[in-house]
Amino acid sequence: MKLAAEARGGVRADRLRLDLRLLAAGGRAVEWRPYVGWKKDICREPERELPGKILFGLGFFKKF
Repeated sequence: MKLAAEARGGVRADRLRLDLRLLAAGGRAVEWRPYVGWKKDICREPERELPGKILFGLGFFKKF
């Protein structure tokens, strides 16, 4: 099993976007990839700011 971390970000004039994920990968013929993460948009104006989101999921990949 392989473990990895992924971080993405973006900047606009009025907000900063963050997306952090912890990933795992395993399997042979079909690889399965579960992940858990956190996503947040940070605004310059605190009254417009929304709470962060917890992410989780499972992907399946087959190599050809």
